Amino acid sequence: MKQEKLVEVLKSSGVELIGLDKFGTLDEKMDLVRDLGFKHSGQEFNINWFTNMMTLSHRSGINVMFDKVEHSSTWPNSYTRNLQFLQRGKVVAVIGLELYPWGSTELRSYLDYGNNNQV
Repeated sequence: MKQEKLVEVLKSSGVELIGLDKFGTLDEKMDLVRDLGFKHSGQEFNINWFTNMMTLSHRSGINVMFDKVEHSSTWPNSYTRNLQFLQRGKVVAVIGLELYPWGSTELRSYLDYGNNNQV
């Protein structure tokens, strides 16, 4: 996924981007800045970007490898809008963005659903 497309998807989702001004530029050591953060519902996430592979990280220690992110409403949960992170076409992580009217107000992320870890 190209850098521009990643930024476009995150902007369309309405999350607060962190470090966008330096993302994709060279730092003082002439290294490409590959980290882009975003914040939603008080939770901060980080994406380490490469064209063919990215890592979604959270301070809880969760790291998920993915190659594409979508802003969609196709996941069967209590959210009308989601950020879906995919690896080879399979959903590997979902961050709910906007609840249906009957959903709860807590942030429910499916980053580590199988281990019952809460983000």
